[in-house]
Amino acid sequence: MLAMGAAAQEAAPLSLPEAVKITLANNRMHRAALADTKASAAGVREARSPAAAKDYLRRELTAGNDPVSSGRSLTVRCGSC
Repeated sequence: MLAMGAAAQEAAPLSLPEAVKITLANNRMHRAALADTKASAAGVREARSPAAAKDYLRRELTAGNDPVSSGRSLTVRCGSC
């Protein structure tokens, strides 16, 4: 323990940004929040992708074309009607 205390006394003091960086890196709740944020951002990117829009439209149009199996009907409205 004495050697550890001497080594700590010889080390240069941390700056505030360094201390914050170390504290956040070792904080489990902060790491979990970062992981959630990254997962959410990935979900948003996926939802905004053109492929997701095409897939959504394909599913909706396919389901809407058969009112017997889907329980819904496809209504097409003409802009000049």
